Amino acid sequence: HLTGQTPIYLDYINLKSNWKSPASWRAMGKKLQAFLTETRPDVVLCNSLWSTIATRRQLQNHGIPQIGVIHAAIQPKRKDKQIVFKLAGSLITGKIDGWITVSQKLAKQLEDLKIPRETIRIIPNGVQLPVSTQLVNDGQWRTRLKIPADGIVVAALGRIHPGKGQAELIKAFKLVAQEHEKIYLVVTGEEVVDPDEEKLFTRELENYIVQNNLTSRVFLTGFVEDATAILNEVDIVASASREESFGLAVLEGMAAGRAIVATDIAGHCDLIDHEINGMLIPLD
Repeated sequence: HLTGQTPIYLDYINLKSNWKSPASWRAMGKKLQAFLTETRPDVVLCNSLWSTIATRRQLQNHGIPQIGVIHAAIQPKRKDKQIVFKLAGSLITGKIDGWITVSQKLAKQLEDLKIPRETIRIIPNGVQLPVSTQLVNDGQWRTRLKIPADGIVVAALGRIHPGKGQAELIKAFKLVAQEHEKIYLVVTGEEVVDPDEEKLFTRELENYIVQNNLTSRVFLTGFVEDATAILNEVDIVASASREESFGLAVLEGMAAGRAIVATDIAGHCDLIDHEINGMLIPLD
């Protein structure tokens, strides 16, 4: 961007899935070598811990400073990857020139990898401020879902996943709905699975909604391209996540001027002061 050239991105997906294959490493090494020879950048930003580790030696050999950018929790599921990451923490990561991350929680994870605190800079995620935060009581989403203008609408935004707490949120909503006739819950997002897999958690949520006669009160919208339209028409934004690197959906709700209810976890505590700009609720 600064030089007017088109940015060049190296595809690490293949390396990430075939990380035990020497051929994958050689192929990535050749790509990186060609990129460095042609472009000769002043600094390289690596958009994950994995790519930071994979490119360290070549960048160091070329005398090019390297900055690792960490925007998600470092949680390898497989034991062999956990061992590699632990070794990387003591052997490699401390030699990187600098680190950027989005929250206090992730900065702490980097420190646990023996990375010096003075090399870590926290730059929180941001959202575009809406033109207006005025609540729309008769918008397209309310009309489509047959929610009355005087209804109170709670929204949960984010991908469908057990860790995001949608099941717990719907169960909590059921209790509230028994006492308040005109309250509604809108859950946006989709369950991300491989093409040949079934969206089992989504089906579990759908079954619970049907079995508890909540089909006219709880709506699973699927993926929504522009969440702003929904935020314009809801009163409360809720997040029941069990873990967040940074509560971006909560921040979007705050920017829209909505009331916030969220679980008391690290990714939310960076944003919410309890009973000042939101409510923090203990997990479960």
